Amino acid sequence: MCGRSKEDKPTERAFQVLNLARNKLFGLFPSSIANITILSVINLGTNSLDGKMHSNLSRLRNLKFLDLRINNFSGTVPASIYNVLTLPNLLGFNFSFNRFTGTVPGSLHSLTRIRMIRLAHNLSHGSIPPGLENLPELEMFLKKFYMGGNPIFGGITRSIGQLRCLELLDMSYAEISGEIPPEIGQFQLRGLGLAGNPLYVKIPNSLGNLQKLNKIDLSKNELLNGSIPPKILHLPSLSTFLNLSNNYLTGSLPEEVGFLMLRDWKLLIFPQTNSVTQFPLIFKTCGHFRSSVAHSKIWKEKSLLVECLHILRRFIWKATKTSA
Repeated sequence: MCGRSKEDKPTERAFQVLNLARNKLFGLFPSSIANITILSVINLGTNSLDGKMHSNLSRLRNLKFLDLRINNFSGTVPASIYNVLTLPNLLGFNFSFNRFTGTVPGSLHSLTRIRMIRLAHNLSHGSIPPGLENLPELEMFLKKFYMGGNPIFGGITRSIGQLRCLELLDMSYAEISGEIPPEIGQFQLRGLGLAGNPLYVKIPNSLGNLQKLNKIDLSKNELLNGSIPPKILHLPSLSTFLNLSNNYLTGSLPEEVGFLMLRDWKLLIFPQTNSVTQFPLIFKTCGHFRSSVAHSKIWKEKSLLVECLHILRRFIWKATKTSA
């Protein structure tokens, strides 16, 4: 479906779900949507809509989910969207991949029933709103927290560990600094993304407590230092992705690396370097990492050995070309 969104009056037959996602719609956000006061779900994601979000959406007191991801919306998100008094039933929203500006409002913590917060990849700025971790309903229900790709300054507070039902935490490329609080190990996380931030000190051993974790991306935290905690490599659930590249990790490569069961071994290889240290499935591409290949079942995996030979061949070709 394609075409411009219209400002037509809503039909007399009210409906609860409006799903126009993944089309080719363009034009402004229709303010008349707010007239369908019985709406509980609005999904306009993955279109080419633009303009500002209307404050009259606060009239939709039955609204539970609002999905505007991957459009060209701009301006600030109306404060009424983040107010439990105007949208008392809101359970989740996804505003990712737009051009929303302004600060992340402190009133975000007033949405006591919220389960999904997705603000990633906009132009918002500020800091992580305080008080999120103090809400009993939020502690019980919040499962997905995406704020990456915004200039969100400051650090991750230790009290965030109280959000014990959190399954996905993505704050990549958000300019957050400081340490990775060990309290993160108290979550039920399945995915952790903190790439591209000026985080420092060591990777906390508590990440090894995340028995459901299958994806970790801590790459490009230029100040991250210390060794790789072997406990992380023992996680039975770590089966999708592990990226610790472009840091200042030191020490030897843990023997436990041979027991990883990632579905795609290529995700352990990090190119863009002339250093042979990438060859034995090294997690770190900078010259600060010195190690030899752990004697383990790595070499018993035929597909893995073939991949290593491909890497070595590319390295030799690059070295020959450079010397020539």
